[in-house]
Amino acid sequence: MKTCRILVLNYNGLQLLKDFLPSVVEAASESKYDCKVTMLDNASRDGSAEFVRAQFPGVDVYEAAENKVLCSYNEALRAYPEDIAILLNNDIKPEKGFVDPLVEPFLNDPNVFFTASHGDCPVVRRRWGILSAELDGPVYTDRLEKTGFSFSAGIGAFDRQKFNELGGYDELYLPGRYEDLDLCYRGWKKGWLGVYVPQSRKYHVGGASFEKVFTPKETQAMVFRNGILFMVKNVTD
Repeated sequence: MKTCRILVLNYNGLQLLKDFLPSVVEAASESKYDCKVTMLDNASRDGSAEFVRAQFPGVDVYEAAENKVLCSYNEALRAYPEDIAILLNNDIKPEKGFVDPLVEPFLNDPNVFFTASHGDCPVVRRRWGILSAELDGPVYTDRLEKTGFSFSAGIGAFDRQKFNELGGYDELYLPGRYEDLDLCYRGWKKGWLGVYVPQSRKYHVGGASFEKVFTPKETQAMVFRNGILFMVKNVTD
């Protein structure tokens, strides 16, 4: 039997935690697997950690030493013993039955590195010589409700041991963009698998914390820069 832990990444998201953390706790409690919940706080200044400790005593609070965006998961995943880590942002509301479909592929194949939830089945494209994972177009739409492979997972579950073996998210890409694609791509290069499980569904606001800090122009500049870095780092033949 696999054990799992849901980690909810948070930065100054007190209202989002009030809105969405109850559904995360419920998703963990209804799973047939041993599933715990952690709020991973990225040096918030809005009382998020105090709120969770007071209102959700069953939720563990892990306070990162500094805000490294997704890279803060690296530190946390070295601290916990569970087999599988389900990585969520604070603006996600899992639907009923969210957890178990993400866990089950790990039981059937030891080569599974990650599983991706509904909607996270990106299509691989190359534009201007840069590889990207895009969530649009007829090919994407055709795959949306079909179990299969996933190139990467922005919202999903990871084999914690494999995640740590790869070193987790690469700080090269900070403050963000492409770090999730980079991690999954490195897993594929090692011969591990990414599985898409549309049965695991959720509501996702999207960019709730990131867009408070960076303008669309700044975000696009990060995408352009990090796409180049991804190619230089990973495409070796």
